[in-house]
Amino acid sequence: MPLPWSWLPFAGTSAAAFSLGSQNMSSSDDSAHSSAESTFDEENSDADVSDTASTTMSGESHAGSRVILARSKTKMALMRHNLSNGQRVLHKIRCRVSGLLLMLGLVCSVCVMFEYSRSRSLEDADVLDTGKYIDQVIFGFLLYFCQIVCCCLAPLQDDAKLTRLALLQLATVALLGAIFQVWPAIQISLDQHAGNECSMYGMDMDPIGCHLNLAQLCMRMTALAFMVVGNLVTMFFSDPDRMQRCMWTIAATFLLVEILAILMHVIVSAILLHIFDPMAMRFLGMLPSMVLSRASMLRSRFQVWVTGFFSYRNNRAAAAGIAGLVGNCSIPEVMSQAKKRFRCVDFSRLDRQELSTNKPSPTCFTLSRHIKLGCCDAFISHSWHDDAPAKWEAMTWWKSMFQNSRQRSPMIWLDKCCIDQSDIEADLRCLPIFLSGCHELVVFCGPTYLSRLWCIMELFTFVHIGCKLHEINVIPLLRRGHIAEDRAALRDSFLNFDVMNCDCFNTADKDKMLDIIQTAFGDLEQFNDSVRSILNDIDWMRTCTREWQWRDPYAVPDDSPIPSIPSPKKHFLDLNVTM
Repeated sequence: MPLPWSWLPFAGTSAAAFSLGSQNMSSSDDSAHSSAESTFDEENSDADVSDTASTTMSGESHAGSRVILARSKTKMALMRHNLSNGQRVLHKIRCRVSGLLLMLGLVCSVCVMFEYSRSRSLEDADVLDTGKYIDQVIFGFLLYFCQIVCCCLAPLQDDAKLTRLALLQLATVALLGAIFQVWPAIQISLDQHAGNECSMYGMDMDPIGCHLNLAQLCMRMTALAFMVVGNLVTMFFSDPDRMQRCMWTIAATFLLVEILAILMHVIVSAILLHIFDPMAMRFLGMLPSMVLSRASMLRSRFQVWVTGFFSYRNNRAAAAGIAGLVGNCSIPEVMSQAKKRFRCVDFSRLDRQELSTNKPSPTCFTLSRHIKLGCCDAFISHSWHDDAPAKWEAMTWWKSMFQNSRQRSPMIWLDKCCIDQSDIEADLRCLPIFLSGCHELVVFCGPTYLSRLWCIMELFTFVHIGCKLHEINVIPLLRRGHIAEDRAALRDSFLNFDVMNCDCFNTADKDKMLDIIQTAFGDLEQFNDSVRSILNDIDWMRTCTREWQWRDPYAVPDDSPIPSIPSPKKHFLDLNVTM
């Protein structure tokens, strides 16, 4: 019995009336659409889209190929326009957020340097009064909390230049602290040892107290030296994420040694002099900073709170989020990479075994071939955690109906076949361009689809790079004998969607993408609302849960994972609507 295809158009395409501008794009993007389209026509389109697309689409009419080629050119132009706009928006967000925090750090650094110039009153004095305690509170808050925290939080994800600037600032302040504060105190302590004197705050003290005081000063000098050398060495790292992790680790180590040293000093003063040492007031700035240095989630929330004051909304935030996937690459650079790395595979060359596991396979990669942007029929979006037999049956069903309609096997982008496992990061950076290079997005949605972060980003990116909602085809994966159960799971996954609950195979990928989303939107809940809006626009709930029953000779059994098969006449009408 031939496999059907015609319920597919309804899945993502009953929205022929839905254009990209319904809720996600502002009216200004309509003019951007026409502007980008005319601009693209003036450029050499051979660089991005194949003018020989008809050779890839053998069996289709020449007129149909020209229409497809024109659409591909328009999509690529819109993608480049939206990506360029997103990079500008993301740059503004970075400048505002990072600039504010770095300026606060600089102001605190200047204040700390002023306090360093008063090292005599900070480290030693003949009179113990209220002003001494106030000095230590101010110094502890400025140095250990404001200066360190602001400098470490200033660089956002993937910002290598600002990270190096923050590292340099931290190293400079630590060096000044060693020169103007701790070293003079060490000299005073050594002079006392040489003269067999031991006093503090004008009071005589047991010699053991002076020995312990010298020990804590040496500990603090070591901590400052570690801060200087560690930050300067970290500046030479190439990966900004690694630089930021090391920066926080160095800060945490410095704070830990400082806390232990000052705690020793306070205990000695309490036991030998019976006083509450003013240096204990530094803990008011040190302890919160220590907590932040070890709590990445708390740091992230603080950055989100700051970013929320400067972030954009709706389509501008979405554009910034997509630009974040590209990273620091310029548009010409990422376009050049994408053209070299874009591949697709003939569906007829795949078998069930290839989709049974997500384990990388060199053999599977060799099945794909390099192809020009715009010549791929479909980008396949799916979750590897969904039922493999149900997925294969749905995919072969779609492939068979594509063949019946186009008289050829579909050329598809499938992650396992088209991603170079030797350089996964480079391929993922090109994801927006790969999506634009495909004629449609085919979503094979099972119960776990909305819980996979890469799947969500594929759907989100496809919409916000300029593609149309009617180019999204959603096909539910329903297991034989478990249709009701799977429909309920699909419904629950939609109702309970939260990007924080989404997972990635690589935890680092999840952290990176959540940072991108938070930078662009300022709040994960705004991203959740944006995704739900897309799902509503493509009629997700109706597509994944509606019972399909067409009374015709082609109806499928009740236990089939494919809900129903429309009649050939209905299929023909649906195709006309979507063209």
